[in-house]
Amino acid sequence: MLSKGLQHYSYELRFVRQDFGIKSNDYGPLFGTGTHRVGITDDFSGEIHAELLEDQQTADVSGSFLWPAIGATDLAVAVSRRDSNAGGLISFDLDHLGQHVSYGFHTELTTRRFAQTELIAR
Repeated sequence: MLSKGLQHYSYELRFVRQDFGIKSNDYGPLFGTGTHRVGITDDFSGEIHAELLEDQQTADVSGSFLWPAIGATDLAVAVSRRDSNAGGLISFDLDHLGQHVSYGFHTELTTRRFAQTELIAR
C-alpha cells in the first residue's frame, strides 16, 4: 500500500539465465518486465505490470484497498499470449495482521491457456 501521490516502479531488460548453477555464462532470449505502482489515495493503490518474451506476453492491472477493520484486499486481472493462445487470470487476496489474530486468503482463477513466465532454472 502506498500513500497518496507516492510511486514505486521497476523496469528491467535482461537475458534469461539458463542452466543456473550448472553452466556459467549460458543465456537465452531477451526478457523485459515492468511494474508501476501508484498511491491514488492513502487507502487505495493501483498497479500495472507486463512481462515480455519473444513468444510470450503477460500484462495485468491490480488494485489494493485498505479496509481498517478487515485488512488489505488486492484484486488483479491479467491476460497472456503464448504461441498465439490467449488466456486470462483473476486473483483476490485478503490479509489482516492483528494484535491477537492474523489471517490471509488468496485465490486465483485462470483459463487453461493462461501463461505465466517460467524463468526458473532447469
